[in-house]
Order: sequence, then C-alpha cells, then structure tokens
Amino acid sequence: MTKNKKFLVTTAIEETWEINNPILFLGEWCKLYSRKDYWSILDTEVLEYHWDNQERLYSDYSYLCALQDHILYDLTNKLNEIHSVDHSILYWRILIGPWLGYMVQAIFDRWSGIKNAINKYDITGTIILEQNEKEFIPQNIIHFCQMIEGDRWNHYIYSLIIKNIDKVQVTYKNYKNNINKGFDDKIITGIKNRVINLYSLISSRFVGDNDIFIIEPYISAYNNIKLQINFRQIPQLWNNVNLKPLKLLTPNREWSLPSNSNNDFEDFLYKLIPNQIPQVYLEGYSQIIDQINHKKFPKSPKIIFTSASLWNHELIKGYVADKVEKGTPLVYGQHGGVYGLALFSWAEEHERCISNKYLSWGWTDEKKINKEEVIAIGLLKKIYKRKNPNYKYKDLLLILPSESRYSSRLSSGSSGKLNNILDSIKFADALKDSDVYENLLVRTYVCEYGWSEKQRLQDTHPNIRINNDKISFWKLVKKSKLVVFPYNSTGYLELFSANIPTIIFWNRNSNRLRSSAMPFFTNLKRVGIYHETPESAAMHIIKIWNEVQTWWESHEVKDVLNEFINNYCNQPDDLVTPLQKVLIDN
Repeated sequence: MTKNKKFLVTTAIEETWEINNPILFLGEWCKLYSRKDYWSILDTEVLEYHWDNQERLYSDYSYLCALQDHILYDLTNKLNEIHSVDHSILYWRILIGPWLGYMVQAIFDRWSGIKNAINKYDITGTIILEQNEKEFIPQNIIHFCQMIEGDRWNHYIYSLIIKNIDKVQVTYKNYKNNINKGFDDKIITGIKNRVINLYSLISSRFVGDNDIFIIEPYISAYNNIKLQINFRQIPQLWNNVNLKPLKLLTPNREWSLPSNSNNDFEDFLYKLIPNQIPQVYLEGYSQIIDQINHKKFPKSPKIIFTSASLWNHELIKGYVADKVEKGTPLVYGQHGGVYGLALFSWAEEHERCISNKYLSWGWTDEKKINKEEVIAIGLLKKIYKRKNPNYKYKDLLLILPSESRYSSRLSSGSSGKLNNILDSIKFADALKDSDVYENLLVRTYVCEYGWSEKQRLQDTHPNIRINNDKISFWKLVKKSKLVVFPYNSTGYLELFSANIPTIIFWNRNSNRLRSSAMPFFTNLKRVGIYHETPESAAMHIIKIWNEVQTWWESHEVKDVLNEFINNYCNQPDDLVTPLQKVLIDN
C-alpha cells in the first residue's frame, strides 16, 4: 500500500510550513485557533496522537519510569564526579528528579511523534530553523518548564530528532531573531508577602538547630504557627525563600553519560541530556550550596514537612536533599487533585518515592514506594464549609480547563488535551435549547497556552457569558447556584468539601481511574454528580435546575457524597493534633 506523501510540520511556527504541498501536522498544537482562517484553507492532516491509545500510554509510562531510574543512577555518578562530591541517588533524585522526569517524558513524546509520522507517511520534507543551541540551555527547572511549553524549544528538539533519525529531507532556514528572549525569574510580591518576608527576617534569628523545618505545607498559616508552637519553637514562615541570581559561567557541556542505551531513543536521550540539564545543577551548583550554607535554616532538623516546595525551588531542594541524605525524615503532603484517583501519576510517584511518610486527603494505598507510608490525614488546606447554600443565585458556573499544548508530565489523563475544551463546548451545545442556557457563566483559565478557549466558545456561542478572570474563583463560586468541572482536578474536591453543589464529567476511558476509586465514581454517577459525557451532565442539570437544593440535600446524594469525601477530601475539625502526632512518630 502506497503511503500518503506529506510535508512534515512539527510546530505552529509558520516559517516552517510549506503551504504549496499537502501538510502533515504532527499534532493539534500546530494549529493555533487564532490562525484558523489561514490553516483551514490549506491541504492538511493531523497525525493521530500516540497517547490517545490508553494501553500504549500506560505501557510507555511504565517504561519511562524505569528508564528515569536508570538514567538517574548514571547521572548520580557523573554529577558526583563533576562536583567532587559523593551524594546518594536519593540526594540527586530530590534535586534533579523533577527536571529529569519532565525531560525524559517530553523527549520520548517528541521522538514517538516523529517516528510515527515517518512510519505512517511518505514524508517529502521538512523545514528546520538554524538556531544557537546555547540559547536553549535552561537556567533552572522553572526556566526549563517555560521553554518546553513553547513552540521554539519544541521546534529545536524536533529538529534534533529528525537529524538524528536521518530519514527526512531537510531544508534549512536562518532565524535571525533571538529564539529565547531570556528568562525573568523576578518574583513580584504584594503587601502580604512583604509582611511575611519581614517576619521571616526577624524570626530567623531564633531558629534552633533541631527545629522541625516546615515549608509550603499547604496548611493555613494559623495551623502552621500553632503546629510549630506545639513543638516549642519560634514559628518560621519559610514560604518565600528565593534563590539569588546565579553568576553563570559559559556553559561547558563537553562530557557524556556512559552509553547504556537499549535502543535508538535512549541513545539519543543520553547524548541530549548533557546539553539540556539546567545550569543550576552544573555551572551554578557551587553557588547553590554556598547560598544554602548561608541560610539560617536548622542545621539538623528533626523532621522536614512540605507539600509543594520540592518541585520548583532549587535552593530548598538542595537543602532538603542534604538533610534527608543525612537521615532527617521527610513528610510530604498531598497538594492537589488526581492523587489517589488517577490510574497512574508520575507526580504522585515522585513525591512518594522521596518521602518517608505521605499524607493523603483521605485515601490509602498498601503499595509502598521506597518504604514510604501513606497516611490518610485529610484535606490539609482549610476550606470553609457552606452550611446553608444560598440557592437564590442563578449562575451555572462552568470551570474551563487549560493545559500546555505540549506534553511534559505523564498521568492517566495525559491524552486528549484539546478534548476537555471541546467537551465544554458540547456541554454548552446541549444546554442551548433550555432555559438553563442563559444562566451559563464560563470561567476561563488565566493561562490559555494558545488553545484560544474563549474564542472557540464565542465562535460557537456568540452570546455566552465569559467572566473576567480578575474576579477570584471563590467569589464566583459563592454567587453560583451550581458549579461544573469537565475534568479531574483539585477544584471539585475542594467544592465537595465545602458543600457546594457541583457536577463533574469526563470520559472515563481517556481519564482512567485506579481500581480503588472506581466504586466511588460508580456511586457518584448513580446519583448524578459524575457523568461520562457532557450531554449527560447537561441533561441532568436541566432536570434538576429548579430543584438543585432538593437534589443536593437528598439523603441519597448526601450518603454517596459523604462516603466520597471521607476517602478523598475529608476535612478534619482538628488538623493540628493528628498532624503533630504524625511528625512526632518519625
């Protein structure tokens, strides 16, 4: 069978398009909706996305987790050699693990796309922009995450893959503008943060060598202070510990990892890592250590407790890695949705792997990762319950999701990034002929990543109400009769806990749940809270719209909801006492 001849386009950069030939777009990310009038008249086809196949997604996830561990072992030896240190794998996992996970998963995704295009089509050519490779060396993980969301970095990576595979005819073009216009790590602080910083400056003079170290714990400031007082120490608020700018040397990447690859992809990845590892782990490593040594952190903390700081905060990661390596127990708290619900989640796996105890919002797991223990302590964040919902409001609030156009962190909901937006439009379509439709209010995400959600909605529903995103989420919620989430998220868990009428919907086949969660969602579906299609959710809302209070407060709904809350978003009346016990028992 003759393959279709196509010109390959990898990103939305139109300088790389050959519009006089049939085009194969590598993915939906190439088709910016704002440019629809341009690409819609071209002869184009979109490559089927490899991770729309859920079985392949799970298989690849398992393979990549094992590969990350293998690479981490090699990087541990190499970084110890470069920096003349002797740190453990656990130390480097805490410090570079988040970046390495993003890197391995992102590169495999890009590699798979190119391989599929070559295997399924007769690729007649592609255009590559010639760029300065040093401009794509990230400074730190935040900088790296910013780059992998953009078209320029992805074009650069796709180009390297194409040249490595060497089966596509390439036309080169110069790109004279700066591809990477710099990285601004400036943190803008408001009055509240300035007050906290002032307090931290004063209180840090009273840090004890063996104090427990609590940073970004997700608990309220009140509970944080109360907890530390109970431990008889001067409360510290470390939430705003920032990394000073690094004086970086000219990148020197003339080193390599040992060639332990099992296939062409791994061989490519091993060669790429020395040129993509952030400067903070190489050229800036000694400065990070120097900054840590000059901080007034506890020298030998009894315990470290955090819920969010070990992803993006390089200085905190370095400090925690050192103390955990020396024997300090690490207690990690859940800080979002999906955890305990998704069939698999790399973020959850990483956090559990580096911790001694993992504090969930209610779920448990007999599976232990690195001897870690899951403790169902309840929702860490304080959510004020609405005892008597005010049903006089008329808004039906739809919370619109948004994700990067490019994949970077795997979970069982990683496929179908555009589908959540399209399903939201289908939801509005299903309401259109009802009286409920005029009450629909859409909350768009602050960052829309080029999906143009607002414009997509307005093109199909010109009169639809879309809120000003400067209004806080909770203000909108408090003035809504019913809230709808079309994706698995943190938000609906918090609303359940707050006793706010909420409906959720998503395709269970493309957002798979773990077996322990399935019975709970079966019950949520039975009482009309969870739906597998946008049309089903819309029809149920039309049915109950004039009796939302009766439905939400019925014994049937309450029994099912309370059972779910107890297991996934339980809010204890007293959080400090059980939390203190968990920390003491280390």
